[in-house]
This record gives sequence, C-alpha cells and structure tokens, in this order.
Amino acid sequence: PWESLVVAAPKSHSKIQKPTGEFIVERNLRIPMRDSTELGATLWRPKRAGRYPALVERGPHRLDERTGPAGEYYAARGYCVLGVGLRGCSGSGGEMRGPIPGSPQGDGYDTIEWTAVQDWCNGHVGMLCGSISGLTQYQTAVEAPPHLDALLVREGIFGMGGRRSAFSPLALHFVAASWTENQLEHYPPEKLAKAKRLVRRWRQSAKEAHQNADPESPFAPVPKIIERLPLYPNPLFAEVASYYNDFLVPPKKPGWAAEAAFDRHADKTQAPICHLGGWFDSTIHSTLAAFTSMQTNAATPQARQAQRLIVGPWTHGPANTHGNPVGLLEFGPNAKLDFMAFRQRWYDAQLRRKGSLKDDPVVWLYLIGPDRWLGCETWPPPQMQETPWYLHTGALKSTAPSGAQNPDAFEYDPDDPVRTLKDGGAMSIGADQRPNEDR
Repeated sequence: PWESLVVAAPKSHSKIQKPTGEFIVERNLRIPMRDSTELGATLWRPKRAGRYPALVERGPHRLDERTGPAGEYYAARGYCVLGVGLRGCSGSGGEMRGPIPGSPQGDGYDTIEWTAVQDWCNGHVGMLCGSISGLTQYQTAVEAPPHLDALLVREGIFGMGGRRSAFSPLALHFVAASWTENQLEHYPPEKLAKAKRLVRRWRQSAKEAHQNADPESPFAPVPKIIERLPLYPNPLFAEVASYYNDFLVPPKKPGWAAEAAFDRHADKTQAPICHLGGWFDSTIHSTLAAFTSMQTNAATPQARQAQRLIVGPWTHGPANTHGNPVGLLEFGPNAKLDFMAFRQRWYDAQLRRKGSLKDDPVVWLYLIGPDRWLGCETWPPPQMQETPWYLHTGALKSTAPSGAQNPDAFEYDPDDPVRTLKDGGAMSIGADQRPNEDR
C-alpha cells in the first residue's frame, strides 16, 4: 500500500534563503579546450575576494538569460556560477555540430578542470540546470573529471545511442530556428545573411500559421515551413544550423552511436547526481533511465549510493516546479517545490559538507490525487505492481480478451500526423489528449 511510503515534501533550506552578500559579473571569459578551441563564458561570483565552490552550466545560447537567474541567486549565497557556451554558441569557438550539438567528448572534462584551478574556486565544482544543459551534465559525468563533485540534472536527456530524442520534427524545427535567432550576433559574415534568412522565413511562416488558425481548434498551429521536404537532409538548416541534420542522421552512421550513447558508460560516473523530473515532461523516460542506470552501474559503491531521484507533477522547465497549474491540471499545495532553495541544500551538502541528506529518501515520488510524496530506495518502488492492459476491438481493457477480436483500422496520412495540442506544448504532455484520440 502506498500509505506506508508517505514522507514529507522535499526539503529546502529555511534559514539561508536570503542573500548573504553582493556579487559581480565577469563576461567574455575564454576557456581553452584540448584542441585549442576556446569557449566563451560568463562568471557570477561573490564580490568579496576568496575561493568558493563553483557551479557550471554548459548551454547553447544567451548565457545571461539561461544561467543568469541561478548565477545571481547562488553568487549572493557564496558560490561562483559559470555559464559556458557550447561550441559555436555565445561567443564560443568551433561549430555547433553532432548528435550532441556543440558538445564533443572532452569539452565537459576540460571545462570542469579549468574551473577548479581558477583563483576564485576552492577546487569543488558542481554542475546545474536542465534540458540540453542536463544532457551536457550527463555527458560530463561519464567523462569523470576529477574535480566534479556533484550534479543536479533537471529534466535532462540521458544519451541517444540507439533511440531517438523526445523532440518531434516541429519541436526540432522550433529549437533550431530559435537557437539560430539567439546566435545571430555570433555568426561570421559569410553565414550571417543565410542565418537571417532562415529566421525571417520561420517567423513569417509561424505568423501566417497563427493568423490562419481556427481559434476554436484545440491544436497548435503548424507553420508551413515544417512541411518542407526533404526532412533529411534539410537544406534550410545547412551551414547555419547543421546540427539539425546531424541530429537526424541514422544511428547506424559510423561514429554516431559512439558519440551519443554516453548512457552506455554510466559505469564511469563517480559523482553524486540528483535527477529531477516531471511526470508530465516528455523527457521523463530519460530521467528515470539515468537514475536507474547510475544507481546500478556507477563506478564506485559510493557513487551508486549517492544517486537521488525526485519526480513531481511538473512539465518541462524550471519555472514549472512552482506548482499549479500543470497544463490543464490542478494539484494540491504539496506539488510546489522551491527549486532554487532545494538545489542549494543539495550543493551545500555535497560541495561544502554543510547539512546532511542522510534522513532523505533516495527516491521522492509525487503521488497524483492524494497530493502526497512517497519515499523509497529504488525506481520502481518494490511495492509497485504492474497492471496489464489488453487491446480489444475499439477499447483498452484490464481483462484479457476471451477470443479473437475484430481488427481496428485507421488511416495513416503523413500530411496529417498526430498534432501538438495548444495546452500541451512541444516538450510537455499535461494536456487533454481527447482531441487527438477522437480524430
């Protein structure tokens, strides 16, 4: 019974949420990689001189917007926070290519080790944030830099070897176009005109889609640009966003799996990781797979025992951990998590040896309905029972069919695929799916 697993909601600091000091921001730092490529970075650090633990985010664009909120929060509380652009992004050298865009093997390792020896760092380094920055955290974790002490991955993608990402073509189109727009100031002159043309065409297509959309339709309008063929290789993204085509390369292409499948190397992980996911986030399968893989296969007993999992009723993005509503759904007051303070408690325990996590469950799971948190030692919980469901003619039932069933049939039309719902979003599933089911 789930009642035996009920625990208090995830804890956060209650005494040190107020800032403890001023901070300064240093932009345009350069971080050398092993192949002499330099990555661009922005640093938030306490104004008072000294050596502090550092938190690193490796992301694709707009470091002030992406890393800035965490930078300001933690720098005022005794941490240095470093936002680092992936290759070809945010002033970083190189090109954004590959199934893990802009993040070849070794960049994470080199970034952590460079950070650890700076005169503002005390040698203890952690990593933060999520989505693609969660993916780069997992990649760095299996590279096992010696100074990487802890990670907290929010809704990250855990490897892509042999399976596809949560992205739909529409979402991937949007990501590639928006990242291109965010990087316009960094494009070299010979590519700038084509990059601007891509952004202009995407904007115009999206505008027309919204103007022509039926306001009563539950489906999100689809820009016509998404219908352009070939899907791969797509000439729209050649040269200015080549990673779009790289992302769609079949996994059988030589080198693809070796670069992308760092989930197969969890046995190299040595650092504690807190894996945070949402039941209504499209990357939840990655969060659960990462935790179970590293709890089972991490390099040392200490690393395996130091893995943590928290799953709440959230969609994709840090702001959604604040609770209601989730898509069209409303939950109770326990659904809310003070994300910044929760992370600080984790980092304080791992990087400062301040506070203790020993009384926390290994796994925190939000139970939808009763508005309760469950605590257990593994995923799935040993008390969980799987319930088989069976296909019947026109229905799905928990009872097995008694005999042969008449087949169901549907018309598959690639020009009319399953649509993204307005209330669901490209990376979230907290929406009423009946409009799709009733088609």
